[in-house]
Amino acid sequence: MFQGPIYNPPVPFSTQFHSGIHDGTLVIVSGTVLPSGDRFAVNFQCGHSENDDIAFHFNPRYDGGLVVSNTKEHKKWGKEEHKRELPFHRGQPFEIRILVTHHDYKVSVNRHHFLEYCHRIPVHRVNTLTVNGCVSLSSVEIQGQGGGFPQPQFPSAQMQNPAYPPQPGFPPQPGFPPQQFPPSAGCHPAQFNPGQFPPANYTIPYKTNIFGGLFPSKVIVIRGAAGAHHPKR
Repeated sequence: MFQGPIYNPPVPFSTQFHSGIHDGTLVIVSGTVLPSGDRFAVNFQCGHSENDDIAFHFNPRYDGGLVVSNTKEHKKWGKEEHKRELPFHRGQPFEIRILVTHHDYKVSVNRHHFLEYCHRIPVHRVNTLTVNGCVSLSSVEIQGQGGGFPQPQFPSAQMQNPAYPPQPGFPPQPGFPPQQFPPSAGCHPAQFNPGQFPPANYTIPYKTNIFGGLFPSKVIVIRGAAGAHHPKR
């Protein structure tokens, strides 16, 4: 699944997740905080109207100096989770990356890990992304793993933020170590077993997308056999 980027959309903004969201779906929201206004929000919704459920409400608040995360179900808000830190500055650009995992939503701001929010509503119900409040948007992009294809994980490898690979314009900050995903409760990486995937034959030449991009410790496995008629290359 790949949508976007959508450049300079108006706010309030709304778009559909055409294939839903899954483990590995990545949403990238880039924009600038307006000089005036008290709040803005990024919502993962279960519908297209204001009255529909919201699985994940990410809500920076300047009138409180904090970020609130919450879920709305059956027109009622749940218990708020507070992060008493506000990494967004009025008049300054920002980049929010939200990675969907089996266990939670992982959020980074300007390539620094910021918070996690455990699922309260199953992700298969989420079909809409909205952004509203005191921001202007420069782009919105949706990347994904597709239909939940299992990701091999290697406990001995040091995962360096597969959600936030270094890109031009966002060099590593001096004095900051490489950002890493904190462990999530109930998540236990499993040793990769090549036998868990059935063999398949593909047409040569072969081409496919590398979902999620490349990052340190990602492994690509290619299995096959050389041609029987005196191959040279």
